[in-house]
Amino acid sequence: MKKGFALLGIGLFQITLVALGHQYPIVTLLGVMLGSGLFWWVVGATRLHARFFCLIAIAGATAEIIAIAGGAWTYSYPFILGIPIWLPFLWGSAGLAIIGIYQLLSRRG
Repeated sequence: MKKGFALLGIGLFQITLVALGHQYPIVTLLGVMLGSGLFWWVVGATRLHARFFCLIAIAGATAEIIAIAGGAWTYSYPFILGIPIWLPFLWGSAGLAIIGIYQLLSRRG
């Protein structure tokens, strides 16, 4: 149960940070990286988790770049190819959060 609250708290921290701080990309980047590290710690990350983090970060950012290139949406403060500098880390964090949720649910099976 503690792990579930930790995952929820970290996720809310990152969502709030992006919603309120997106106009400060470096601060947002550092906060999202902190959140990623906390997810990493809560999940008990291994090399497999590192690979999954990188895969989700790259795939998520690539999907957003394609959507932006197609005109689906834009970001207020893009860094490169239309996405903010912190976005890949946020996608990677989402991947770690999914792993953590899966671990919680599979224990209750």
